[in-house]
Amino acid sequence: MHITMLWALQGTGCAKTARLHFWRTTSKTEVDIIAERQGKPPLPIEVKFQRFTEAEIGRSLYGFLDEYKPGNCLVVTKDFWGESAAKGTKARFVPISYV
Repeated sequence: MHITMLWALQGTGCAKTARLHFWRTTSKTEVDIIAERQGKPPLPIEVKFQRFTEAEIGRSLYGFLDEYKPGNCLVVTKDFWGESAAKGTKARFVPISYV
């Protein structure tokens, strides 16, 4: 799990109101952070500190969306803003400096 991301989430209050963990399949694909909030769908958060040229959802996150259909997800990037959708889920791409 990304310690920097967990530290950043502490300031948002998310860590106080959500159970934070990661998700991994038997084939070793994983999503970095899952924020489980009472009475709400899980919020998958993927940290991709790389340059993006388009809002593209990775294989691991896509697998989570297919299985759990959370409605929303967050991809934390180096410097890319964007939106995408897959499997009925809206994906927001946000630079880490805004988290």
